[in-house]
Amino acid sequence: AISDGFLETLIYPSGYYKVKTRRLKALCDMLVKDFDGSEGIMKKLPWPQIRSKLLDVNGIGPETADAILLYALHKPVFVIDKYTKRIFSRLGFAPSTDSYEGWQQFFLQSLLNSTSLFKTYHALIVTHAKDLCRKQPICEPCPLKEDCQYSKKHDGIKEN
Repeated sequence: AISDGFLETLIYPSGYYKVKTRRLKALCDMLVKDFDGSEGIMKKLPWPQIRSKLLDVNGIGPETADAILLYALHKPVFVIDKYTKRIFSRLGFAPSTDSYEGWQQFFLQSLLNSTSLFKTYHALIVTHAKDLCRKQPICEPCPLKEDCQYSKKHDGIKEN
């Protein structure tokens, strides 16, 4: 029921606030229509069913759907993002199929099925990618340097 203008002022710092306003409202509309506005009702369903509903919302793709499932609904789903792909590709690990689903299966088959593990692991990946394994990586202080194929190929030279 909130006006678009007011919501836009609330989310303005996040960027793309006009598009995000429409998408947030679409998500809320789905939540009200399909789950009587209750996160609790939504949470009772199996995660694949919730994920399907989320993916039907305009503007919600696999990464966003999985982030909602993991962080908001506490479902055991591993989020694949650019940071995950960057770090693990540089380390020399990648799935046989370079798709969102391929990457997700790679992690789901490699890790214990644990919501808390997935949250912690993903958060550590994001932190590492922002601190060291950037687009232009800072390899020298990296604790993964010895096992990193990218660092070995580039002699661990700091790139800025």
